[in-house]
Amino acid sequence: MDMYTFSNAAKSVKGIPINDSESSLSTAVHGQQVAPDRYQATVCNITKQSLKIRTWNVRKLFQSGKLDNVKLEMTRLKVNILGICETKWTGSGEFNSDNFRVLYSGGVKHERGVAMILGRESAKSLLGWWALSDRVMLIKLKGKQMDLSIIQVYAPTTASSEEEIDEFYDTLEKAKTQCKSTDVTVIMGDLNAKIGNEADGGTVGKLWIWRSPGDVVKNQIDYIAIKKRYRSTIKHSKAYPGADCGSDHIPVICELKVKLKTIKKGKTIPRMDDKALVSVAKELIPKREKKSKSKWMTNEILDRMCSRQQLYNRGSSEYKQASKEIRKKCREVKEIWLNEQCEEIERHKTNEPGAMYRKIKEVMDFKGCSSTGCIRSKNGEVLMEKDKILERWTRIHW
Repeated sequence: MDMYTFSNAAKSVKGIPINDSESSLSTAVHGQQVAPDRYQATVCNITKQSLKIRTWNVRKLFQSGKLDNVKLEMTRLKVNILGICETKWTGSGEFNSDNFRVLYSGGVKHERGVAMILGRESAKSLLGWWALSDRVMLIKLKGKQMDLSIIQVYAPTTASSEEEIDEFYDTLEKAKTQCKSTDVTVIMGDLNAKIGNEADGGTVGKLWIWRSPGDVVKNQIDYIAIKKRYRSTIKHSKAYPGADCGSDHIPVICELKVKLKTIKKGKTIPRMDDKALVSVAKELIPKREKKSKSKWMTNEILDRMCSRQQLYNRGSSEYKQASKEIRKKCREVKEIWLNEQCEEIERHKTNEPGAMYRKIKEVMDFKGCSSTGCIRSKNGEVLMEKDKILERWTRIHW
């Protein structure tokens, strides 16, 4: 990863204990000092529009209400693309959640796991994605001048075996080989690595990302890395201690001078002229209120999450009590909702089997396909663009 420069916040934190200046894979205590150097980039000044990307170790995304909490913070901070570590979801796939597109890559157990959440506009530029393991995934987005490749990672610590560490870096290298030299390539996530308390080449920032229980120790282990060639595409990058989802990590957000391009879909031919039907429907059928939450989520819980976010001291008894009450309320509300759905399923059991199975599918919260839709070309390259995938399938079958 020597071709990449780590980008993180220039937001100082006083009183950080420092005991090591060597680079290593660990969660040891450290701080960091950097020099404000810059590198020439071939894509600078291509557009005034910027793109906010963010990485965050959220700890147990399958916990009730956690995804809604993360989307709430994503909206508040106006983040376009969010990379997530430690989802602890199993399998891989994609699904829509309100105005967001969620792509995830997990294992067979509720361990580790990474995911990417794209906002509505960013999702329109998605060329494809690849779930490599429960520690590495890759997405590609169509850009105006250059495509954007983002690799989300969750690295092992020194407590892991040598085989597991080697496997992670081999998988990361495999993801990097799928990124073209002309792509603006970003590697981000929880690298569980420290760089030391001195300036280290193109490394920027002095901050903390993770805090130990009791708020005694603060570490810098989460990063956003970009090729030095494209470093001047970065407008700014910093950590956000105010962001909250009940995790001991805080997110790192980087704003890039990159403009995405919407991928046009093929035109669909309407089967019938339904203008009259639409006009009548608009008059007679009231508009359904749009809800930016899970089916069982309530505004009361979302308000409690917003109130908890205002508590600066995340190690205080007040914050812990607020988190405990939110988790308890989520369990209670979800259980009530599930009981209501089960009663409705029982009512449909005899006379309406179709409605019953639809309701079961809704309750089970099927997340969609378990495949990324990517296939390999004849020379082994992973294809993500739809036209290339179609061409490859045509050659295989003919």
